[in-house]
Amino acid sequence: MNAGLTPLLNRIKKYKIMLVFFLNRRIKNSTLRHTPPENWIGRLNMKRIHTFGLGAFALALAMLTVTSIQAQTGGYAVTERGPDYKVLQKTVLENGTNRVHRYTELATGMNYTNASGQWMEAQEQISVLPGGGAVANQGRHQVYFPANIYNGVLEVVTPDGRHLKSRPLGVSYDDGSNTVFIATLKSAAGYLTSSNQVTYRDAFTGFKADLVCTYRRSGFECDLVFRQQPPTPDAFGLDASFSTLQLVTEFFNTTDPEQTPAGSDDWFGLQDSTLKFGKLTMTHGKAFAMKPGNSQLPASKLPFTNPGFTPVAAHF
Repeated sequence: MNAGLTPLLNRIKKYKIMLVFFLNRRIKNSTLRHTPPENWIGRLNMKRIHTFGLGAFALALAMLTVTSIQAQTGGYAVTERGPDYKVLQKTVLENGTNRVHRYTELATGMNYTNASGQWMEAQEQISVLPGGGAVANQGRHQVYFPANIYNGVLEVVTPDGRHLKSRPLGVSYDDGSNTVFIATLKSAAGYLTSSNQVTYRDAFTGFKADLVCTYRRSGFECDLVFRQQPPTPDAFGLDASFSTLQLVTEFFNTTDPEQTPAGSDDWFGLQDSTLKFGKLTMTHGKAFAMKPGNSQLPASKLPFTNPGFTPVAAHF
């Protein structure tokens, strides 16, 4: 391990996730869709904490129990709702006979229960808070966004009440023998760049890269978006043929997830894992260029539980 990592690694808390993808060619610039300036979500003075994903990974929701409620949707009445479905029906007179038409609509995380215990349609909506920061709380899972990712906490509340607090620590290369951090988290204000998305622009030292956080009723996704080509591994004396690009994320005061091996990559022999945090599951991710037609690379998760930077599983 690179001796220069010691001061940085001393800051690493109890539990971290590392997402890696194999560099079998030089990293190229990504072409990004233009996003106009949007609402800044304010500032908060909070302790430094967050969560993240490389490429795109989602926290997928599990199934819950079934209940019923009535509401009007077009010509149909919603007669029953559950966490991931709703039943709609209507009665029509056909040839002198009343006939019932019924169908079931399915979607992960379709509904959630409000404070009164009633089922409501989930909304992929983030609201700016008066005191700074933002929240998405119209779904079975909730997400709280800090005004500044360096000073705040990105907190996910699972359907079963678990609080997952985490932040990205930095970006590194590893060639199997040495590890070098090429970027670390820095001060970055959050902007509401769509109704269900907060972007922390230019959030890392070393090169331009954004942290894009997207709330969906089916889960939560964080993407590391490169706006500038990072240095190549050979610039740090590493073997580019065997180097992985890693995003290190640290979790705080979070119960260790249930870890299940999710297969290995035939070419590189790297193994991924599925991480289950109660009713939320961190599934397989990917890395890709924003240009149409570009191929995707798999991204793996590597949990480790001590500041010695010793991987438990680091494959994809």
